[in-house]
Order: sequence, then C-alpha cells, then structure tokens
Amino acid sequence: MLIMNRIVFHHTGGAYNPNATDKRAYHAPIDGDGQVHAGLFPILNNAPGRIRRGAYAAHTRGLNTGSIGVSLCSMGGGQWGDPFGGKYPVKVVQVDALVGFLELTSREYGIQVDRRSILSHAEVEITLGVKQENKWDFDYDPRGGKNRDPIAIGDEI
Repeated sequence: MLIMNRIVFHHTGGAYNPNATDKRAYHAPIDGDGQVHAGLFPILNNAPGRIRRGAYAAHTRGLNTGSIGVSLCSMGGGQWGDPFGGKYPVKVVQVDALVGFLELTSREYGIQVDRRSILSHAEVEITLGVKQENKWDFDYDPRGGKNRDPIAIGDEI
C-alpha cells in the first residue's frame, strides 16, 4: 500500500475559481462556493517512490513526497497586514469544505490527526522545521477573528 503521511492546506493567492496553476499545484482546490475540484495530478502521484518531475502536485517546498495538498481558491490581493482586505478573502463555506475534506481524506489514507500530519502551510516551518518562504497561509483566523497564531488556528481547523 502506498502511504501518504500528511495533508497541508493552503490558499491559492488568487480568485475564487481554480485556474490551471491551482489545479497543477494542489490535489484539491476548493472554490468560493465550497466545491472541491480535482487537481491535475492524483494524490498517489505524491506517494513515496512515485514522485516524477512534472507529474505531481508541488504544493509545499521540501515536503511534497507523501503529502496531500488542498487549497482554498482565495486571497487574491490579500496582504499579511490585512488578510481580509483583498478582493478574494477566504469564505466560511470554503473553511467548512476544507474541514470536511480533511476529515474524509485523513480517514481514507489513514493519516493520524495531529499537528505534524495535518497542518497549514504557515505551520510547516514552525512545526516540521522545513524552511518555507514567507508563507502565511492560515496564520490568520479564516473565520474573521484577530488571532495570528498559525499553530492555534491550525489546531482549531
């Protein structure tokens, strides 16, 4: 059996509909209405021993092997200092769809639900020690609160 180790969740930094780049980078882009779309590459293309250049979802620097990437199509124009100030802020319906995706997918692939195996892109460097570049995907409360602690937000999701 091919093993998937973790799920990393993101926002695309774009509009509410998945584009070709989103579908290439993520296994499951979630649109502005909360609908989960299939990415270009199947999840198992990211399984250990199956990674092939140009044929897997490259969503998290240094952690694509064994990782499932899901992303909310959102945050176009968003800035760290004002994550809800852009034209496409995260919607609650997307967060609800994300939680459902995480629940179903973790069960399907036998991924343990803990801080090291289901985490936001903002948590990767803090939790796993794998350097990322200015990734703030979910260092903000996607339901509109003022909290900016990615670990607390990831735990809540």
